[in-house]
Amino acid sequence: MTNAATDFHWADYLVLAAVLAVSTGIGFYTACCLKGQRTTSEYLHGGTLDCWGIVGRQLQLFPVSMSVLASFLSAVSVLGTPLEVYLNGASFALFTLSFFISVPLTAHVFIPFFYQLKVATVYEYLELRFGRLIRLMGSSVFSLQMVFYMAIVLYAPALALSQVSNLSTHLSIVGLGIVCTVYTVMGGLRAVVYTDTFQVFIILSGVLMLIIKGISDVGGFEEMWRRASNGGRLDDVINSVFEPSLTIRHTFWSLTIGGAITTLSVYGINQTIVQRYLAVRKLSHAQRAAYLNLPANVFMTLLLCLLGLVAYACYVHCDPYLTGRIKAFDQLILVMVMDVLGSYPGLPGLFLACIFSASLSTVSSGVNALALVFLEDFVKPTYTAIRHTAMTDELSIVISKTLALTFGLVTVAMAYVTGTMDQTLVQITFMSFGMTGGPLLGLFLLAMFCPCANAWARLTQKGSQYRAGVDGHYTARLYNLN
Repeated sequence: MTNAATDFHWADYLVLAAVLAVSTGIGFYTACCLKGQRTTSEYLHGGTLDCWGIVGRQLQLFPVSMSVLASFLSAVSVLGTPLEVYLNGASFALFTLSFFISVPLTAHVFIPFFYQLKVATVYEYLELRFGRLIRLMGSSVFSLQMVFYMAIVLYAPALALSQVSNLSTHLSIVGLGIVCTVYTVMGGLRAVVYTDTFQVFIILSGVLMLIIKGISDVGGFEEMWRRASNGGRLDDVINSVFEPSLTIRHTFWSLTIGGAITTLSVYGINQTIVQRYLAVRKLSHAQRAAYLNLPANVFMTLLLCLLGLVAYACYVHCDPYLTGRIKAFDQLILVMVMDVLGSYPGLPGLFLACIFSASLSTVSSGVNALALVFLEDFVKPTYTAIRHTAMTDELSIVISKTLALTFGLVTVAMAYVTGTMDQTLVQITFMSFGMTGGPLLGLFLLAMFCPCANAWARLTQKGSQYRAGVDGHYTARLYNLN
């Protein structure tokens, strides 16, 4: 493939700035023009308090569905999935089968469970089940997981921008971190959800644009498929179905069963996602939101895998890493953007806006969830223990915004560390979720389905009364509380 433009045109900067301005503007609009945001329930949950003193659900089905999808479509997915296919073949597409396991389990097991309990955070249930120490441990593991993951997600677009412009990676990290933190702090969960909806369409348009133009440049779909097949990028899709070895990078079993565990730890118990399910008005709406993400996630994953095949077809004879054009494999898609779209001012900016949007949606969701978890699981109990009175809502919302700002700054700092790791973005992400998401999922499954696993931390009488007040029959059936 011949090299096209290597640097951003002024039109590219304009498109990128416009997308970031819209995202920030939604945060300001949500904070200043929409009614609400005066209480922590409105700020962190997008709703109001009901007669129980628990969060009332106010958000609509479609934006919540788009927000959940946007959280899945991080910059790691947009840059890392095509690279995985480029390097190791299209067998990664089998990962889509994992959604057919994890989504129904999420919709019919985890969502009704948390919806009935009406907990502020999923880790509040761990205290009701095992005691406060386990709740704090679960919250701490989640916090470490999200900070590390958000740092990876924030580093990815900074790496992208430094590849196609004269801006340094460090400056890009700071700029994106500021934009994301500002609209999250200003608008709370509503700003996150509405901005995510806008950003999903930016992501989709950017990926489709690059695929269509890339296929055209290599001579059509049949030529692209032929090059991928001749290069062995399609062979392992069939062969992996019958391969039980644990030493092979991707097999049908690891991508389906292992992928289901990974995605279930995200969609079933991750506070970032569950928080959105609990923000809709009806349980059936929350379940629909989960099911809407099934075809959407399958489609987007296959689309990103197709982008990887297109990239292979483009560079089958001139690998940018081997020729020295890039210093890291994670920069591959950005080189492709400039080669394929560089002669059309504004289009590279749109694709980079796609990557930035993917990062913004993930980081903003994580910052909002972390603020909620720390407020409910750490700050409020500590305040009550010291002052012997409940924290006022005025103080709670000030602390919530302070926590959101703090986590935004911590994420920026951690993003610098991510750049020193010698692995691809997908590898780093799966390692982080494997180390934390799996154990947390196991803990919740143990608590939910093994009533006898409470010998060293019995349920308190207060916890029993709380659950009985919410739905006595439902919880008694689940936990044998007779």
